[in-house]
Amino acid sequence: MRIVCLFSDRDIFLADNCSHQTAKQIPAFSASMTNAKVLGATEILQFDKVWTNNGKDYDQNTGIFKAPFKGVYQFSFTVMSSNGKKLRVFLWHNGNRLVGVYPGIGYNEGTANIVLNLKKGDRVYVKCGGSDHGYIHTANGYWAFYRRIIALMAMHVYVYGREREIGENSTKFDISATAVMFFVVLMAMYVYEKAKGMWENSAKRKQIDIPAFSASMTNAKVLGTTEIVQFDKVWTNNGNDYDPNTGIFKSPINGVYQFSFTVMSSLGKTLLVYLWQNENRLVGVYPGNGYNEGTANMVLNLQKGDRVYVKCGGGDHGYIHTANGYWYSMFSGYLIHATK
Repeated sequence: MRIVCLFSDRDIFLADNCSHQTAKQIPAFSASMTNAKVLGATEILQFDKVWTNNGKDYDQNTGIFKAPFKGVYQFSFTVMSSNGKKLRVFLWHNGNRLVGVYPGIGYNEGTANIVLNLKKGDRVYVKCGGSDHGYIHTANGYWAFYRRIIALMAMHVYVYGREREIGENSTKFDISATAVMFFVVLMAMYVYEKAKGMWENSAKRKQIDIPAFSASMTNAKVLGTTEIVQFDKVWTNNGNDYDPNTGIFKSPINGVYQFSFTVMSSLGKTLLVYLWQNENRLVGVYPGNGYNEGTANMVLNLQKGDRVYVKCGGGDHGYIHTANGYWYSMFSGYLIHATK
């Protein structure tokens, strides 16, 4: 999931010149793993087949992305385990371990999504989660499709703003979206909005005020038949529009939003959950049983005050798994485009 319109003093140069930016000047990268391997206990994954690397902020020799400027970034990664072997990896921010993925055994895939506030020079990477859990699968020439896209890392500048006069004395943002959505190994999205005119006659809004959230579940549990999933470990909550006590995100303004959630089922038990908008049930995820993961992504047109949340899909399908320090189940959202 992604979101966000960003302002920071350091980044104003990009906004001031956004109409003059070429594609190659916009920070963006995509890279794949060429060959399957056994990772060391704390090895950083190196995605060596580079598709795009505008700004050269991703280093394929180290597997590390370095933020070119302060901003709100969205990351998503998908990995595949080898047949009969285990794989566990985590997303790291500098020296801090964040969300994890455990796809299980036998050509299974797992996905994680997170939104982060980064400073210039911050490092983000994917690293193995321990000994005997490093069997990552891919194949040369199968970067794009193996049932789904595998072992791919990407970053895209997702939106940039340009002012448009509305009436005589008012200004409003017209935000142009330029991005490609992947189900992949690491997608990082940097979202930028020029600082002069913001929604609803606001003057300057700081980065922390920009609507974007990411949260994970701390402990496994059995959900009630219609229970809303409460993702209580908050990583990012710009604007405090997500409530970890209820599991509900409330839209602060009209706009086009992106949401993504990943959930893991418990061993030998089933899990079925849905994304909801207000009282309307939308897309569902059924990971099966046995520490399997499922991910859903959706773009929604929201009005101010609309509620979005993840809810259990019925009796005997509420066995959701996670663990404190591993955070396998997660929920994220962000604004793509502000609307009237």
